[in-house]
Amino acid sequence: MPVTIVGVAAEQKSVYGNNNMLQISMPYTTMSSRLMNRSYFDNLYIRIKQGYSSLEAEQQLTRLLTVLHGKKDIFTYNFDTLIKTIEKTTNTLQLFLTLVAIISLLVGGIGVMNIMLVSVTKRTKEIRIRIAIGALNSDIMQ
Repeated sequence: MPVTIVGVAAEQKSVYGNNNMLQISMPYTTMSSRLMNRSYFDNLYIRIKQGYSSLEAEQQLTRLLTVLHGKKDIFTYNFDTLIKTIEKTTNTLQLFLTLVAIISLLVGGIGVMNIMLVSVTKRTKEIRIRIAIGALNSDIMQ
């Protein structure tokens, strides 16, 4: 379908990495009648300006579409909710890994103390014999 290009938008970096999808902006009437050959949409992607509440915009949009359709026959998906869920999961995993590291250090420390205790306990007979012979404390420590 021949079209006239009226402008090219600057590339925007995404939070989720490179987005190599082709995105075209055109009037919805043109798209619905000439491209899709129908009068309704399956999906709408809405971008909110910086500084506005996405939750409030989602609620207002749901209310508007429910009034226009006469019933609630839509599903909304908010990326801010996804980002908050990812942050919660990351914080939980960070806490879990910190606890695992603390437990590992504690178990390792107890293991080292146990080995030191066993090695000293094994040598007590030898140390007592050296003391009985009259060895100096510095010789025993060496």
